[in-house]
Amino acid sequence: DNAGSSTITGVPINELTISLNEGWNLISGISSTIGLGNIIDPSEIIVEGTLYGYDGQYFSPDNIVPGQGYWLRTNAAGDITLFSARQSAKTMPFLNHLEGSNILEFTNGTHSAALYFGKDVPEGEELSYSLPPVFPQMAFDARFTDDMKYTRDTGEISVINMDKRLSVNYTVNIHPGEYMEWVLITENGEEYILTGTNEIVLNQATTMTLTKRAIIPQVYTLHQNYPNPFNPITTIEYDLPKDAYVYLVIYDILGRKIRTLVSGMQPAGYAEVRWNGTDDWGNKVGTGIYFYRIETGKFSKTHKMVLMK
Repeated sequence: DNAGSSTITGVPINELTISLNEGWNLISGISSTIGLGNIIDPSEIIVEGTLYGYDGQYFSPDNIVPGQGYWLRTNAAGDITLFSARQSAKTMPFLNHLEGSNILEFTNGTHSAALYFGKDVPEGEELSYSLPPVFPQMAFDARFTDDMKYTRDTGEISVINMDKRLSVNYTVNIHPGEYMEWVLITENGEEYILTGTNEIVLNQATTMTLTKRAIIPQVYTLHQNYPNPFNPITTIEYDLPKDAYVYLVIYDILGRKIRTLVSGMQPAGYAEVRWNGTDDWGNKVGTGIYFYRIETGKFSKTHKMVLMK
């Protein structure tokens, strides 16, 4: 009922054995600050990289501080022991397979969270990049589906943000591939093509999708083959702005059909096919001028090429 103070006395806890369940566990430390090397894990049940503290957002701590709570993930039930004096040279080494990957850093000016994409994680080590559960009144968080902080090519992103501001700083180090692009799509359908390094202001979006998709050409095009002249193989490229039935045929100078290269439905995008100088029966054709013609819907085009032996 009155202002005052109390003195709490006791015996310091310099060693503590904790029984953990499989999955995520909430733990605390001992009476002194200890490093990760002070955690003894005889059965190796700890999933590396999954010790998290919280200060309005999740973070990966270097030390376990007295009085603080932490999330820790294990791959099986078992015991770990915390020591005030380091007992082992092992310091829970963690090889970060996300080094050099693409980065999405979500921030509201006070808190931030980084997500990663574009790289593979070795099979069996995926859980090292999982995140602890979200909870009510959490100030800030960003994660992919299934509580992960990385995805290979595509994933749904959920954001918790108590602030009206939200922006994404991105860095793309890994190209998605020829005729492909990385795209961030908000819940309102806004699309942002991710290339290089830049910032996007999202104004408190809560869900979005990261995806890798094919770049769709705007018009039908049949390109000149290369090399030209050629011997014995040449490449023919063509562009399809929508799914279409494609008929691509080679004729000789007299107009006789020599080889059918493509005959069937193909998806929209950029396509190519190679011709090795043989006819439909596998016979090699002679030196001379040939024509290749594409027909798809209302579009048709013919180009000349030279086979020179």
